[in-house]
Amino acid sequence: MQHKNEAHKLMNQALPIVICWNLWKNRCAVKYGAKQSNMRIVNYEIKVLWERPCNGVYKLNTDRSALNNPDKIGGGGILRDHQGKLVYVFVVPLGIGTNYQCKHSYREASFSVDYLSKLSHTSDITQHFYTYNQLAAAVKGSYILEQLGMKNFKRKKLKRIKKPP
Repeated sequence: MQHKNEAHKLMNQALPIVICWNLWKNRCAVKYGAKQSNMRIVNYEIKVLWERPCNGVYKLNTDRSALNNPDKIGGGGILRDHQGKLVYVFVVPLGIGTNYQCKHSYREASFSVDYLSKLSHTSDITQHFYTYNQLAAAVKGSYILEQLGMKNFKRKKLKRIKKPP
């Protein structure tokens, strides 16, 4: 990791130690009735949006889905031009299998393909779409928001340990 300066480097080295110390202090406080740390874990949000490709370039967003492991699996995708206009959409059921992580990206960056991958579980044949009007309502809505550059929020709630082991 690149450090901006020595203070930044020191903070990156010390932060894990401070967090562990506060977790240990809170654990002991619960177990032995001592004073708890004033450090609290809070919710955080990350802004994510679908980004248009460069001029003259097409962008293919894909997603895969598994209902359970093992169970029905499938995928979907949208091909868009540099203006964000729809070129081609597909939904592919892939039979029975398991889910595994290839490369992570936030689903909030493209709700459209997330919905399409889940749609693959409702059919036994590959589906092709070439116009906006052929899309399901949920895909149409998220497609428009992505084309307009609307930001979505990745929300993650961190759980606070109430009774440590």
